[in-house]
Amino acid sequence: VPHDPVSQMEALLEFQKTGKKEKKKINTRHILFIMSGAFNGLEEIIKKRLNRQGMGFGAEIRSKDERLEYLPQVKSEALIQYGFESEFIGRLPVVTVFEHLEVADLYNILRNPKSPIVIGKKRDFKAYGIDLQFEDEALRRIAANAFLERTGARGLVSAVEKVLIKFEHALPSTGIRRLVVTAAMVADPAGEREKILRSPDDPEQASRFEALLAEEEKGLEKSVRQKEGELLERYGISFSDRR
Repeated sequence: VPHDPVSQMEALLEFQKTGKKEKKKINTRHILFIMSGAFNGLEEIIKKRLNRQGMGFGAEIRSKDERLEYLPQVKSEALIQYGFESEFIGRLPVVTVFEHLEVADLYNILRNPKSPIVIGKKRDFKAYGIDLQFEDEALRRIAANAFLERTGARGLVSAVEKVLIKFEHALPSTGIRRLVVTAAMVADPAGEREKILRSPDDPEQASRFEALLAEEEKGLEKSVRQKEGELLERYGISFSDRR
């Protein structure tokens, strides 16, 4: 790539060794290229094409969510107007539009046992020696907060950070080694942090944590059981109850 300094350095070193400039070729016959993005403002171009751009005092007021009505009607000419080269657009044979993520969709992302957002945050706290568990209602409220940001699944990371950043700064210097993220914590992070710091040995927090941990272990066991046949057939791994 001409603007890639790494490839330029490699080409220069190769030229110094051989004295020849080699032109690399890649056969893209069996390579699938996927291009994606938010493309903010694209709906305005489509709206103009459809002659539905309102003006003046008589213009109809529409919500931002309305962009989903226009995006499915995108054509190559709209993408070219948006700024793409026509030669490039000609190499995109399929164009599709993703549906807007609702609160339930965002909640399911967080609830998934393999959710990178939840697992990543647990690892962050574990680095300080603190075990973290999330209550179901807390995950629902975090999903609702992320939905209000209108940035799709990206909003989940900032929504989780807004709740836990104060705890991540304050708890490592204490003797607290277990933390349960509750709905009250999502609603008022600062207030709940002060309560936890005042009562670090709260028995209710301990019992909640144990119940959530047991529930998580059951979920993991269920997941392994569902894949038991596949694991045995593919890898020769059998699972006893103890395992």
